[in-house]
Parts: sequence; structure tokens; C-alpha cells
Amino acid sequence: MNPIQFFKFYLPLIFVCLLVQIGKSQVVESIVDSTANPYDFVEQMPEFVGGAGSMMRFIQAQIKYPEEARKANIEGTVILYFNVSESGKLTDIKVVRGIGHGCDEEAVRVVSIMPDWTPGKHNNKNVPVNFTLPIKFKL
Repeated sequence: MNPIQFFKFYLPLIFVCLLVQIGKSQVVESIVDSTANPYDFVEQMPEFVGGAGSMMRFIQAQIKYPEEARKANIEGTVILYFNVSESGKLTDIKVVRGIGHGCDEEAVRVVSIMPDWTPGKHNNKNVPVNFTLPIKFKL
């Protein structure tokens, strides 16, 4: 096979291989970029500094039973959903299931004043994690 035949046959093949490789690297970059989305589960879930017991004490110390709920004898559990960022800040606090009469707003208020948490980790890297937290209101 002379050099001209060699290049006629192999040059297009080399070109196709390079295009495939470039396409693969773009797919990998898009997968890496998608990790900015919060995880639902990670190797080490985020937690309130001091653990669950400290968080419950914080909630009990900060929560004020809404007068409207007290008058109406409202009890129940407000379920909140929020994001714990890579730095431990709580963001995007939403009520998933509420009981009304001011309890939903009070639960959001208390979570919004929480100190930063220990962030979640995945592959030894801090990552944003979605978190669900029930807060009970009992007279």
C-alpha cells in the first residue's frame, strides 16, 4: 500500500475517531455540569451542627405556637422541604404539607433562622442536598 492509498483509507477513519472523541468529552462535561443540581441522597447527609438532638432543642427554643392555631386547637405536623447548599446554608424552604392557622409560616420562620448546617458530602466533596424536615405542633 503506497502512502496515498494509506491516507485515502485511514485519514477519514482518523477524522471520524477524533469527532467521536470530541463528542464524548462534551457529554462528560455536561454530566459534570449537571452535578450543580441538588442531590436527594448522598454518602454523608447534611446535618444540623450538633446533630438531631441539638436541632430539636433549637426548634423548641425558637418556635412560638401561633395564637390562631392555639385558639382553634390545631395540632399536627408541618413538612418542610429545603436545600442545604455546599456551604451549609438553607435555601428554597417550602411547605410540602401544612396544617394552616399560622403553623406553616412559623415552621418556615424557625428553619430560616437556623445556623448553617454541616453540608452533605459525596465522593468527599461538599454538594447541595435536598432535605425534608417534619416539625410537630402539639398543644
